[in-house]
Amino acid sequence: MGSIADSMPEFGYPALQGYVNRRIAFNKAAASARDRGIPCSQAPPVFPMNSHSSSRYVINNFIRTDGMELQVLAYDTRHRYQHASAFDPVMRIEKVLPDHATIMRIFNDQTPKCIGWDPGELVSAALCMIHHADNWDRQPEAQDPPLSNLLIRRSALYSPTKSARADRERLKNRSPAVQAKEAITGDLWVQEQDSTAATLRLPSISDMESALPSKEQYTVDEFEQALLVRLSMEPLLREVYSTSRFQKDRWAEKRAKRAELHMAVDAILRMCGPEPCSIAVGNGTFRTGFNLASKHECFKTHFAKKARALGHVVVLVDEFLTSTMCPSCAAHDVRSRVAKPTQRSCVCVECGRWINRDSVGAQNIALIAERWMTDQTRPLPLERPAQPSQL
Repeated sequence: MGSIADSMPEFGYPALQGYVNRRIAFNKAAASARDRGIPCSQAPPVFPMNSHSSSRYVINNFIRTDGMELQVLAYDTRHRYQHASAFDPVMRIEKVLPDHATIMRIFNDQTPKCIGWDPGELVSAALCMIHHADNWDRQPEAQDPPLSNLLIRRSALYSPTKSARADRERLKNRSPAVQAKEAITGDLWVQEQDSTAATLRLPSISDMESALPSKEQYTVDEFEQALLVRLSMEPLLREVYSTSRFQKDRWAEKRAKRAELHMAVDAILRMCGPEPCSIAVGNGTFRTGFNLASKHECFKTHFAKKARALGHVVVLVDEFLTSTMCPSCAAHDVRSRVAKPTQRSCVCVECGRWINRDSVGAQNIALIAERWMTDQTRPLPLERPAQPSQL
């Protein structure tokens, strides 16, 4: 990588600040011309770039760090600035691929592979790819084609967070022992100590946090007493959480979460293969039941960024009846529901096929994507009923 000082003034602070100033002036002139009803005489400023540089990425002069991780900003000298609309969230398949011409243009006149993604509660992502023969004519096949299934469980995505939370709770429940007249600092709760000569045992961090009064006081005396307790304990708690041990644990948790997320994304990308394909994601939303933020949306957004960078198309599809209809029968436009004799298995009441519960929705979503790529419709058993007209 090059640096800003290596004869690259296009990406230095003066050039970028100048671009911002010119952009603000252009926006004011365009707004003034629009108010007066006349066309704007100024052209929008061009973002600074250098196409003659030998280095593609140029490091900025500014860095940021939290003591454990260093963040460096670099500019791509070969590509122009992308507007915020280039990073839109995942949208419906009807908007992204509205007609056959758009599909052929995006996929270079080739019929893409389709992968169905069914979000769930215990299984955050159940994916299915239908492998058709090379001479497939886009018509229902006599026998069920082979499938590739991939299940990404919620417990795997949450394992770094739960492990870090358990380690943090064990650390907060420690009660250090000190000698008389020994200075009390935040390091006492995070360092291993020899307590053979100790004469006094201090409360744990959890005990001190539990002793903090609530923020709801009803009288002036209760408010003053709570304020004194909080002022006496909060500096020590802040010192404990500022120790290098807690900072390292937070950094290790962040790194483990990122590694687990990348592992799941890489597994899906290996399933997609090198050729551009269409990943259809069900539009369901879920909430967790153990006091953790849902991973579905952040995992889907993170995967969409990675997949789009490799040329894949990520779209949303309607999940209507995808978990209740048999995919083998739906491929032949036969309406047949699946029974659920066990907790994780389903059986079709019409054809008798047994299928994993999480794979039912993923295969039906893949069928919806394939049918949309062919004639911009849905399989008949998975269509929503027409809404009655209101007079």
